[in-house]
Amino acid sequence: MNDNTKNIQGQEEQTKEVINEIKEEYVKTADFLENNTNEQFKIAGELKEELKNNDFDANIEELKALKEEITGLKAEIKRLNEMENISLSSLVIKDIKAVGNSLINLQEKVIGSIKHLYDNMKHQLSYNLTKAQEKLVKVKIGVVKGLVNSMQSFIKDQQKKLDSCLEKLDNLSKEIQKDEE
Repeated sequence: MNDNTKNIQGQEEQTKEVINEIKEEYVKTADFLENNTNEQFKIAGELKEELKNNDFDANIEELKALKEEITGLKAEIKRLNEMENISLSSLVIKDIKAVGNSLINLQEKVIGSIKHLYDNMKHQLSYNLTKAQEKLVKVKIGVVKGLVNSMQSFIKDQQKKLDSCLEKLDNLSKEIQKDEE
């Protein structure tokens, strides 16, 4: 076996490792977004029930739609993860990038839903609430702030990891193309 073939095989192994790393990050991100959305959904439901008003219906509808999108994306990630014999030249790279873009889009939507929920909760404090209701809203505001903080740090970390992985993929594809020529 000549050096060139060995080189290309080594690069293909590296490619598989990077792709697996990306897929792992995608699973983590989708799970994180799902948990975050479920938490928001629970809070919106509890507040609707406790405050006995329909102000949170819009949040609940938004979160239901988000949950469906996340479920769809998780199915897409599962499909990606079950693919065998991935090579750089295959369409999988496009799929991986498409899923990455969908995840970024979903992250923005989840951030938007948190903002809507937070704004709605702050607005509730302008009503004549009982002391117990006011205390509940303030506690839930604290929980939502926690969701925001964990989301910000999670996204920052994920973005660094994914950027680094995609950069490795791009470099590997250039190396492989060069070696194949």
